[in-house]
Amino acid sequence: MKTLGFCRLNLDVTIPRVVMFRGALLGLLPVELGDKFATVALEGWKVLLDYVGRDLSSSRRTMLPP
Repeated sequence: MKTLGFCRLNLDVTIPRVVMFRGALLGLLPVELGDKFATVALEGWKVLLDYVGRDLSSSRRTMLPP
């Protein structure tokens, strides 16, 4: 994850933006996949996107000067 964080330092990744992106994506997936998209899949995507978003956000905070 840290390698991904280094590559994305030019992006201003913040927690509110992560939440907005996660909400948009998680709203789109059930519409596109319909019955094939189970509740457990929705929870899995939510956990994954939260993890990646938090890590990218913290990478930016720790690697760049204030």
